[in-house]
Amino acid sequence: GPVGQKTADMRANFFPLFPVLVSAVLPVVHEPMLAGLIVSNTCFLIFLVVLWQLVRIDWSASVATKTLWIYLLFPTAFFLSGAYSESVLMAMTAGALLAARRRRWGIAGVLAGAATLARFVGIVSIVPVVIEYAIDYRSRQAAAGDARLPAADFARVLVPTAVAVIGYLVFAGRTFGNPLATFASQALFRGPIAPPWQPFVDVWNAGISLHSYDTSIVDASLAAVAVLSLPAI
Repeated sequence: GPVGQKTADMRANFFPLFPVLVSAVLPVVHEPMLAGLIVSNTCFLIFLVVLWQLVRIDWSASVATKTLWIYLLFPTAFFLSGAYSESVLMAMTAGALLAARRRRWGIAGVLAGAATLARFVGIVSIVPVVIEYAIDYRSRQAAAGDARLPAADFARVLVPTAVAVIGYLVFAGRTFGNPLATFASQALFRGPIAPPWQPFVDVWNAGISLHSYDTSIVDASLAAVAVLSLPAI
């Protein structure tokens, strides 16, 4: 790049699951972009099917249909059908939650670990899985009068995510020379990690700009719509 411009190894920004899936499809289609689109759209469809089943556990088919339309019509939903890793993350996360609701703890743990390898934010998917496990444990405890924690089940929930995190940190340390390379690379381009409201503060301080890389009224408006829609959703 130009003299004085910050540069970084962008490979650290891409967690391994999406590239691995694309590499698996590539020998069949021989075109990286097409392979990426096939993976993303396949995972998008899987996510919609799993989401339908997840909602139907507690709600009617009408509510499940509305839920799917929310994802399909939201302005930034195109990321789920483009050659990005978001749809892989959503499919793994929804799958982990559905498996947890069905008390299939081994599958839930593996899918939560896979979500972590899709994007690092996927590590959050282990939280509702653990909550579901705690609810199930308390119900079994009350029914059987047994206060012992079934360690084998709990290990199946936590171990895959722990292995995914530790494995990636080791991989990043050996490949990029820094286990936290992904955070360093993101901070170089987007600034340090900040609270969720910081983008709104940045837009306000920078002045009104319809759309630019770092401050955008369009992006801020969509974010506001998403936050305000949460109660209705």
